[in-house]
Amino acid sequence: MSMFENIPDFWEYIAHLSLADVFRMLTGNLLTLIWILLIPYLLYKNPQGRELLAGLFDDAEAFTGVRASTLLFLFHVLAVAIFFVPTAIFPEVTPEQVNQLRSVTGRHPYIAVFACTLPMLFYALIVFFLQFKRQRRWWTLALAAAFIVLAWFLVHTVMHGPRLTVTLVTLLTAANMALCFGLILLIQWLNRRHKAAEKDNVNIFWNYMAVGFCLALQLPLIASTLRQLEWLFVTELHLYNLNYLLTVGLTIAVVIFLSWARNLQYLSPTFILMGITIFYLFLGDVAVAAYLIWPSWAKYILTAALVFVLYVLLFRRSAMHNMLMVPSPVTAPQRIAPEAFFDAWWAANIEPTLADNPDGEIPVYLFGIQGGGSRAGFWICEVLNRLDEQSKGQFRKHLFAATSASGGSAGFGAMLALWRYLDEHPEISAERKALIQKKFARGMFGRNFLSSAFFQLFIAEVGKRFMELFGKKVFDRNFTHQMDEALAFGQAIKDGWEAQAGNGHKGFFKMAIQRARSLFERGYTQLDAGPGGKIPNYPVRPYLSYWYADDGTPDGRLPLYFPITFNIQTGKPGFPSPVAWRPDIFIGAIDIIAAAEGDQSGNGAKQSVPLVGATHLSQLFPLMNAYTHIPGYGNFIDGGMFENQGLNLLSQLHEWLQYYISEGAFTDDEKVRARIRIKTVFVVNSAIEAQHPDPVKPISQLTAIARAVGFAGIGGRTTWWQQYFRLHLPLQARPVELVLQFPDNPKAETDQVPLGRWLSNRSMTMMEERVDALDVKEKWEPLVQELKVHA
Repeated sequence: MSMFENIPDFWEYIAHLSLADVFRMLTGNLLTLIWILLIPYLLYKNPQGRELLAGLFDDAEAFTGVRASTLLFLFHVLAVAIFFVPTAIFPEVTPEQVNQLRSVTGRHPYIAVFACTLPMLFYALIVFFLQFKRQRRWWTLALAAAFIVLAWFLVHTVMHGPRLTVTLVTLLTAANMALCFGLILLIQWLNRRHKAAEKDNVNIFWNYMAVGFCLALQLPLIASTLRQLEWLFVTELHLYNLNYLLTVGLTIAVVIFLSWARNLQYLSPTFILMGITIFYLFLGDVAVAAYLIWPSWAKYILTAALVFVLYVLLFRRSAMHNMLMVPSPVTAPQRIAPEAFFDAWWAANIEPTLADNPDGEIPVYLFGIQGGGSRAGFWICEVLNRLDEQSKGQFRKHLFAATSASGGSAGFGAMLALWRYLDEHPEISAERKALIQKKFARGMFGRNFLSSAFFQLFIAEVGKRFMELFGKKVFDRNFTHQMDEALAFGQAIKDGWEAQAGNGHKGFFKMAIQRARSLFERGYTQLDAGPGGKIPNYPVRPYLSYWYADDGTPDGRLPLYFPITFNIQTGKPGFPSPVAWRPDIFIGAIDIIAAAEGDQSGNGAKQSVPLVGATHLSQLFPLMNAYTHIPGYGNFIDGGMFENQGLNLLSQLHEWLQYYISEGAFTDDEKVRARIRIKTVFVVNSAIEAQHPDPVKPISQLTAIARAVGFAGIGGRTTWWQQYFRLHLPLQARPVELVLQFPDNPKAETDQVPLGRWLSNRSMTMMEERVDALDVKEKWEPLVQELKVHA
C-alpha cells in the first residue's frame, strides 16, 4: 500500500490536522528545520548576507543562469536529504522503524511535501522581499505571491493526479533547469541588445523573477518525486534506495572534488553553504537511523566516536594554526633604527625633488587605515591609486608610514606588493600601468573569499585535524585565505594586462574554460600575464624584503607598514615592524617579527614572516579565521579587536617623527627642515560616530558582556584616538578624513556597502563613485595640489 493512496482533499486535510501532529513533526525534525531555516535567515538578517543574496546573479554573461539552474538542482537534493531515510545504508530496517524515523511526514503527504519544499519557499520569500526593499515596487510582491499560489496549485494537482514515472520527473527537472538557464540568458541578451536604462538593476531584477518562476515549477516536481516512494513495505523501497544512494554519492563526490580544488572564487557562497547543509543533513540522518536500528553495544561505540570527534574539533589545540614562515635572507636582528630608515626614505624619495621645489612645503604623510573586510581593502586601494594618479606618481614618494587593521591591512599590503611590482618592471608603459592600477582594486577585492572560508571551516579543516593526529603536515584555513589573497593579487595584475581600451567581453565558452581551470590555480605560483610575461608572486615574499636588499642594505623606496594584531591571552597589541623595535614607539606591544622568528641560531637557513602572513595576521576575524599561534607568545586574532585603525601606534610615530625632523641628520639645511609638514590622513570606510545616536535595543544578560567586549575594541578605542588627533594637533595639521559612508545615512538600506569578504558589482561601483565625490576643496584637492609641484 502506498503512502499516497487515498489522499484527502487539501482543505479537508488541513481542517483535520491536529496540533499534536504539527508538534511531533517540529520536534522530530528539529535539527533539520534549524539547518533549513537558519542559513537563509542569517543571510537575510545581516547586511553581509543581504549583499550575497542581492549579488547572487551579479555576474558576467550567462553564468547567472548556470548558478540559478544549479540552485534548482540543489533544492531537489536538499529535499532528498530532508525526507529520505537511509534504507540503502541500513537494509535491515523494518517498516516500523521507518515509521519511527518519519512518524508524521511518513503518514501525512502534505506535511511531507511542505517539509521538503520549505527551504525553497523560505529562500524565495526572503529574496523577493529583499528585492522589494531595494526597489519599493508593490507589484513585485504581488508577482511573488502569484508564483507561490501557482506552485501550490501545481503541487495539489500532482498529489491528486496520476503518478508520473521516475523517468519523466527526471526529464522535467532537467528541462526546468534548462528553462531557468534559458530565461536568464534571454534577459541578458535583450538588455545588451536594447541597452536598457539602469541595465544592471533591470538585469538583476528579472533574473530573480525568472528563478522565482522556475522555483514555482520545481515544487510540484519534488512532490512528484515523493509520490514515487512506496513507504510501508521494505520490498517496495527500491526507488527510494536509488534516490538516496545517488544523492549521497553525488554529495560525497562533490565534497571530495572541492577538497582538491584550490580556488573556489567562482562558486557562490550561497551554494557552498547549501552544499554543506546537505552534506551534514545526510550525516545526521544516518546517525539518527543508526541509533534507532543498531544494537546497544554499537550505539555505545558510536557515542564514544562522536565525543572523540567533538574533542578533536573543539578542545584540542591544533598545530595547524602556527604561523607559517618562508625562507628569508633578512631577519629581525638586521632591522635598522627608525631614524636610519627615515634617512634612507628621504634620500630615495624626497631629496631628488628638492631642486624642483625650492620654496614650497614638503608634505610627509602618515596614514591610519580603518578595517572592514573587502570593503576596507577596496576603499584604500581605490584611494591610494587615485591619489597616485592625480599627483602624477608623487603621492607615494611622500607617504612615510601607514598603520592599519583587518581589511585595511589587506588593502595596504596589496598596494605595497603592487608598487613593488611596478617599480621592478620599468619597461611597462605609462598607459599600461594606468590600466593595471585602474583594474587593481576590483581584481584584488572584487573576489569571493567566502566560499573557500566556509568550505575550510566546515569541511576541509575538520578532516585535516584528524590527519594531523597521525603527524601529517596540513595547512589550516588561515593558510588557504593567504593563498587566496596571493592568487587575487596575481589575477588583479593579469586583469590589468588583459584590459582593453573598451569594455569588451570574453566569449562565454572561453570564460567557462578559464573558470574551470581556475579551480586548481594556486596562490603561491606565478600567473601568465600576456605581454607582461610571468607575474611573480609578490605577497608570498618575506615581509622584510620590501625594505631591505638580500645583503641587509635598507631600501627606502616604499613606506613603512604596520598591520595590527591582538594577543588573546594578554590583551596586548602586536605589530610586525620593518624597523628595529623601540619601546618608546611600540609601547606595551609585541614584536611579531622577532617573536615569530624565535631563536634560529642553529636552524640553518633563516626564516621569517611573508608579507601576506603579516597582512593576514591583522585580519584574523574570529570564527571565519582561526587564531595564529606563536610559541611562547600565545594566540593572535584580528587587530580590530584592539583598535581598528592603528591610531595608538600612529600617534607614537607622529610624536617621534616630529622630534626627529626637528633634530635629524638627514639634512643639514635648516630651511628644508622648516618646510616639512607632517600630514595625517584617516582612510575610513565606515564612520564610527553617528550624528544622531542609533536606538539602543535591549540585549539579554547572557550576551551583554560578550558583545561589550567585542565592540569596545572595534569602536571605543578608535573613536577615542580619532578625537585625540582632532583636538590635540594644531588646526593646520589636523587629520584629513576620507570617509566612504556614514551610519546615519537616510538611505542606509540601499546606499551603503556592507562589511564582508565578497563584494557585488553594485558595491564596487558605488565605492568608485565615492572616490570621485571626494575630490572636493576641503579634503582631496589639497592632498593633490601640494604634490603637483613636485611632479
